[in-house]
Amino acid sequence: MIMNLVPQYRQDIRSVTPMNVQDYIWAHCFREIMVDKDQDMIDCPSPVDDAEAKAMLADFSRRPELAHDLRYWLSNQRVAGLLWPDDRKFALELKAQLEHELRR
Repeated sequence: MIMNLVPQYRQDIRSVTPMNVQDYIWAHCFREIMVDKDQDMIDCPSPVDDAEAKAMLADFSRRPELAHDLRYWLSNQRVAGLLWPDDRKFALELKAQLEHELRR
């Protein structure tokens, strides 16, 4: 479901992050957990030197909407977890039932 949502933060941060950095992150710092169809960011070396990283961070800091949009997105995710704590469990149970029916 989360991949169907395009929060403003995701759009904005990707629009200002250099493509070589994005490509590196997706190639080396990310994995998909197939069992749960989940995503996980993993620790990896920086694709840029300290000077370039500082320049990127300075660019991010000149864009206060990034922090506002991220805070809003995180808040929504937290509230959804509080209001519907069993959604993931129910979704996984439904998935298992569907897969069972498809195998018949």
